[in-house]
Amino acid sequence: QFVHVQERLESSGIDASCFKDNLRFYCMADELADITFNHSLQILVEAMFESVKEIFQPTEEQMERFTNAFISRLPKYMQEAISPSLVA
Repeated sequence: QFVHVQERLESSGIDASCFKDNLRFYCMADELADITFNHSLQILVEAMFESVKEIFQPTEEQMERFTNAFISRLPKYMQEAISPSLVA
């Protein structure tokens, strides 16, 4: 990602060499935010699924239907952030 930002700056006629450290920090912070979001979403979804299983004791088929219905209602970026293990 850093190289992409650097290339875009340089293609615009900006010398990116003076921004290298700042660009690296920005790119790492951006990636960290994605990781934090994905991890938080994963924790929330797993906690919800475990609570549903504990309280309602659904069959495997019901749990699969619930999972599919729940995930289909999420925005695309959230669907993509959920682990494939939850979707399967």
